[in-house]
Amino acid sequence: MILPDKRLHLLLGLLLILAVIASLWPVWLSLWWLLVLIAMSLTIGDALLLLSPARISIARKLDTTLPLGRWQTVSLELQQQGYRPLHLRVFDHVPDSMKFDQLPLSMRLPPDRKQTLCYRIRPQRRGNFRFPKVQLHIRSPLHLWRRNHYCTIQSNCKVYPDFTGILNHGLPAAVNRLGLPGLRNQQRRGDGQDFHQLRDYRHGDTMRQIDWKTTSRLRKLISREYQEERNQQIIFLLDCSHRMASRDGELSHFDHSLDAIMRLAHIAGRQGDEVGITTFGGPGWSIPPAHGQQGFNRILEAVYDLQPGIAAPDYHHAAIQLLQRQKKRALVILLTSIQDQDNDELQQAVTLLDHKHLVVVASLLETPLHQGLDEPVTGFDQALYRAALNQFLLERQKSFDSLASRCTMLIDTPPAQLGTALVNSYFQIKRSGSL
Repeated sequence: MILPDKRLHLLLGLLLILAVIASLWPVWLSLWWLLVLIAMSLTIGDALLLLSPARISIARKLDTTLPLGRWQTVSLELQQQGYRPLHLRVFDHVPDSMKFDQLPLSMRLPPDRKQTLCYRIRPQRRGNFRFPKVQLHIRSPLHLWRRNHYCTIQSNCKVYPDFTGILNHGLPAAVNRLGLPGLRNQQRRGDGQDFHQLRDYRHGDTMRQIDWKTTSRLRKLISREYQEERNQQIIFLLDCSHRMASRDGELSHFDHSLDAIMRLAHIAGRQGDEVGITTFGGPGWSIPPAHGQQGFNRILEAVYDLQPGIAAPDYHHAAIQLLQRQKKRALVILLTSIQDQDNDELQQAVTLLDHKHLVVVASLLETPLHQGLDEPVTGFDQALYRAALNQFLLERQKSFDSLASRCTMLIDTPPAQLGTALVNSYFQIKRSGSL
């Protein structure tokens, strides 16, 4: 469809002004008609030139995997096989769940030459997405007309949790050297549960580490060096209910939980442990534990398009299902958002799991609620809100105190700090040898 452009509106406005002048001074009437004929000829000729088919080819260059919440560059390569330059405005149809920058783009495309345009996108939701087409506004040579031209170019991509920082961080056993915020170095080399090797005594070695038989034979102090147990299993029990859809900044509690899971899965795999995942409160499925990169990849492919549902969490059913699937003793990490009405059911579920497994419960704080404690009370309505908020937090704390005696470890943390808290807890449990 051909549409009038801005210049045509200006031309028509100018002719209208001249028509008023010619009506006041008839001597200019013949000149006005001449200008009208010239303008009509130019307008019709300009429109006919725009009607010629546009032979434009476009190629989109886009990574097939994108990290959630990070800006990425997309490039469009355009080429036309015409006889005259084209003036274009280019708009790529980006999926609704992605922010974009630098669109639409204006350009002059010479004939038989390739030109590349770039813009940026920022995915805000995980899953599979499709870029269906590119829309062009082609201007006529005199910029009196324009028409839309659509090029169907389908590109598919997957948006994963942002694990780029996870892979760059390496092992928290060297956290002091890497400078990762919040992580604590829980172990000094030589401590652990599994015997690794004999070596010369070093200052700081404990009496437990000294091998007295070898020391007597060699007549010098020899220490045993231990390493943490390997081939242990870690199961993430992930809440997919409606309450995990609560947002903390740009990400939901569910997204923060997935980021924390992927960080710990990567680290545990590098430590020689097996990682798996089971979901509840939504689509209920299970990925059995696997070693190293295989376990990490299986979890990543399973959860990258997973979204929280609308059901309520059923902790008791989730515990029974996990006990039926998981026969070997494992570290079970339950990720959820605890509310005071969950107390009885959650305690029963944790008690069931604790008979056979080591249970860590990680709950995400509702950050806006705690921020409300810092707001000034300036009226009666604010006072009522503050009183209700304090009562809610008091009941929540009672639930936590009661639950703390039922599980090995209870984590209550803001969503953005969940990954760090889980890693610290993992190394603390590994060092204790309780698994």
